[in-house]
Amino acid sequence: MLEILSEENGVVIKKLSYRKILLEYKIPVFGTNTKMLINTLVFKIRYAKNEEGRVGISGSRIPDYILITHVERCLRYISQKFGVKMKNCHILTTNDRIYEIEGKASLLDFFITSFHINDATFERELKLKKILNNE
Repeated sequence: MLEILSEENGVVIKKLSYRKILLEYKIPVFGTNTKMLINTLVFKIRYAKNEEGRVGISGSRIPDYILITHVERCLRYISQKFGVKMKNCHILTTNDRIYEIEGKASLLDFFITSFHINDATFERELKLKKILNNE
């Protein structure tokens, strides 16, 4: 059982080791063309403590934790789950997100906020299925 460090706004932060944490939270998947919510998926994303002082993706501040889960892995999962090509899957992120971890405010780099699928035929088929199922 992993030690839960904090829970804020639906984000559960668990301690993996002395330098790694795991964020478990729901990420919505939207259709880009229709702005329709397709699904909400639970993702587990790992971060490592930034002991080297690397500059984050935003480049403005040095984050306390850096993303170690590959973004391509998340995109591949979305692609396979919904049957769309990876080139049609996109990620919306924020570069700086602050959470309280072990009693201090910690800055996380590259926080994934949502996924977008830019495939008109997929969205059309999904709408048709919803109409046929009376949803």
